[in-house]
Amino acid sequence: MLQGARHESVFGNTSCLRQGCRCVNPARDIAAIGLKTVDITYVALSHTHGDHIGNVRLFPNSTVLMQRTEYNWISSPDGANDDVNQLKALARKLLGTPKHLRLLDGDTDVFADGSVTLVSTPGHTPGSQSLLVHLKNSGFIILFGDVVHLEESFEKDTVPSLNTNRAASIASMDRIRRMIATYKAKLFIKHDKTQSDALKLLPAFYD
Repeated sequence: MLQGARHESVFGNTSCLRQGCRCVNPARDIAAIGLKTVDITYVALSHTHGDHIGNVRLFPNSTVLMQRTEYNWISSPDGANDDVNQLKALARKLLGTPKHLRLLDGDTDVFADGSVTLVSTPGHTPGSQSLLVHLKNSGFIILFGDVVHLEESFEKDTVPSLNTNRAASIASMDRIRRMIATYKAKLFIKHDKTQSDALKLLPAFYD
């Protein structure tokens, strides 16, 4: 949990983590720190795969933040890859029609104060985005979405076969490396169980 950069935002996984990591129940998890889903102003989607947007409808009054490219992609006609077509169909079903939807065109400073910045990192999907958070005591933390699933993959430029664009994936990895160097940031990779087992989880938090 990240606390202090504005607790009223949720990013990325609204359902279940793969690769052996724990399942996420956002309503239960935020209740552990005294919040309800109605208290959440923004829900930012790293991308539209089912394990990241499965519970987005638990936040009917929140503003959903996603890249316009991602929204257009899941709304586009089917192509030759049936697996991708099924992912897009599931994304449309799970996303539904949010009451408050804000489509972004690239990097976005959510609160206009540098505390929470959505960073365009395409590759896993056309409109994937990561999150740069600036906390008072923990400094800068980057949540990398799914451009890679494992720290080893990040180190070796290994691109998951499901990614929609290999070149964009590698470019996004390079961009994150530059951000780590610039901000001296910690990197959280969502599906890396070895890393996640060592992280603070609710009700603990980073501040």
